[in-house]
Amino acid sequence: IGVYDTMRDIKSMTAERQDMVKEFGPGSRWYEANKAHPEVIARVDRQVELALSQAAKFHHKRAQELKAMAANTGDQKYGVASLQEYKLAADVYQDYLRRFPSTKEAYELAYYYAECLYFSYEFDRAKTMYAKVRDWPNKKKHLESAAYNVIDSIEKEAAKLAAEGKLRPEDVPGEISDVEEEATPDVEGKVRIEPLGIPPLTVEWMKAVDDYLSMGLQRRSDPDLPARLAYRVANEYYKYRHFDEARKRFEAILGKYPNSLVASYSAVNIINSYRLENDWDNIQVWAKKIEELQIGKPEQRAALQEEVRVFQLGAQFKEAEKLFSAGEYLKAAKAFISVVDKDPKMSFADKALQNAAVAYQREKHFDSAAEVYQRIVSDYPKSTFVEGALLQLAENARKFYDFGRAIDTYRALRARFPDSKDSAYALLTSAILLEAEGRIAEAVKAFEEFSSTYPSDPEAGSVLFKAGKLNQKLGENREALRLYQLFVNEYGSDPKMSEKVVEAISRAADIYRAQGNTREWEKAARAVIREYEQRGLQPDTPVAEYPARAQFMLVEPKFKRYEAIEFTGSVRTQGRKVQQKEKLLRELENDYSLVMPYKAMEWTSAAYYRLARIYEIFADALFKAEIPEMSQEEMDIYQTQIEDAAAGYLDIAQKRYAKLVEQARGLKIANKWTSKAREAMNKYRPQEYPLLKEGRRFLEFDVKAVPPFEESL
Repeated sequence: IGVYDTMRDIKSMTAERQDMVKEFGPGSRWYEANKAHPEVIARVDRQVELALSQAAKFHHKRAQELKAMAANTGDQKYGVASLQEYKLAADVYQDYLRRFPSTKEAYELAYYYAECLYFSYEFDRAKTMYAKVRDWPNKKKHLESAAYNVIDSIEKEAAKLAAEGKLRPEDVPGEISDVEEEATPDVEGKVRIEPLGIPPLTVEWMKAVDDYLSMGLQRRSDPDLPARLAYRVANEYYKYRHFDEARKRFEAILGKYPNSLVASYSAVNIINSYRLENDWDNIQVWAKKIEELQIGKPEQRAALQEEVRVFQLGAQFKEAEKLFSAGEYLKAAKAFISVVDKDPKMSFADKALQNAAVAYQREKHFDSAAEVYQRIVSDYPKSTFVEGALLQLAENARKFYDFGRAIDTYRALRARFPDSKDSAYALLTSAILLEAEGRIAEAVKAFEEFSSTYPSDPEAGSVLFKAGKLNQKLGENREALRLYQLFVNEYGSDPKMSEKVVEAISRAADIYRAQGNTREWEKAARAVIREYEQRGLQPDTPVAEYPARAQFMLVEPKFKRYEAIEFTGSVRTQGRKVQQKEKLLRELENDYSLVMPYKAMEWTSAAYYRLARIYEIFADALFKAEIPEMSQEEMDIYQTQIEDAAAGYLDIAQKRYAKLVEQARGLKIANKWTSKAREAMNKYRPQEYPLLKEGRRFLEFDVKAVPPFEESL
């Protein structure tokens, strides 16, 4: 070991240390032979302890280095090697802690051991070790990290089990998403919702979160973490319909974290829980509370764009500066303005006005600030502060919903300072405000101008797509088609735009279809399906609606032809029509089944409805078939055969209608196709399938994004 240390051969040195542990550590022949010499054993124990510690740290450090190399190069061989080193380090840390559980280093190495298990994807073992570090007596160094990593390890283990098919994806704990309004039960009076069983891993996860929160832990880099964790646990209780516990926790969030994003989620979930129970009294109570509490984060104000450098000026300017520094902003503003009023032509007059405007904004006297900014623009047009003053005037007008003045001022900013760093922001914000004012045609031009002027801006693609949608809304279909095509050409290669590309082509298809341009519509519809497939987009996502609808609508003309075939004429003629209709039926079976893989709920329902309807249509056609001229006996036989055949088709149709209705009921979905299926079954079994009343909506939450207001430079 000494020789390898001298040679700086770390790898060989580590290997020798591990050999020394095997040859001389506890359990070895040498160790057993020298038990009578405690002073020797003690010295060797220290050497073995150091050897294990250093060997583990070597493998740990090497694992980190290889992981960094994998990240930098993208070469997975380093990733594989890193994983192997993490496992080796974990084994040695484990050996150390088994032999020396009470040393000074044990706490630190226990944390390292948990880390190596985590990065070896041994999440189940990692969570146990993190918990041990978290609960270590009189040790706080890794308390927060270990406590949080217990939570994270359980989540990772759950995700791992879900990927292996051992756990339902919906049972992975902890996801946060926008709250959706729950459907109201179709019954009168309050209902009791029975709680569902909570998976053991989720119970363990919730306890780990409660442990974290009960310790009052916090991390500077993420001050909102406790609020999110508290919400995630409450949401798990909500998900499994443990409403009493969920409400208690949601309400605690409102009290402890009233300005957090999850506070608004909590309030909505409380409402939704009462909605599911048909408890309208409590719904009204909580609707009022939401208004009174003003839940959620207040509008975040933009940071100052520029801190004004104050020069050594006259006594009055210094006094104004002193007042400003002391937080007496109104007095400071008046003092700065007084300096300018005494000598408007002095070299630092514009700077004094800038200070006054910032002081007014600190006190939220926005009208006074706007007057001072306007004075800078009007009286000192060559000032370096004019650019910022124009921006602040525009922002102030926007804040107080004077959108017309804001738009004009943003335009003035761009006209006078075309190279301004805020030029792109001004153009985009103008376009947004034009849309808000209902000046859609102007907004479209501004959005397109933004996209062409700043093509590399992250918003350029989305803005061009939006311009197309607005043109479509205006009925300017030719322009909409042009912009959709331009968007696909310019941004179609960007993977981030894949979903919008599919939507753009789908919208173009809608225009062609509305125009009766069947050829272009079919071409675009097939392009929607092709682009979806080629871009590797996933089913059961919002974008899957577009290819699902396209596939469904492409089949509809064939369905109409099928529906139009009636069994009339002679026996031979009817026989040919039966064969023709049967052939189309088989084709429609196949064509509508192509809609299913997209897992788009409405169009899956539509396709399944059609798969039932085509059999009902066949049965109806048989029942309505003309009876050719024949004897009474032949007629009786013919009618019996027709009715038997029709009954078979009708039986298939009813089974499919019933299956669609039951699946919709189980998934708690409702659309026109499920309603049609229920109506169809109501004709045959009205007691079993009564028609439902249309549901009523009592509350709606309409959240609109407002552009942030920047107070000062």
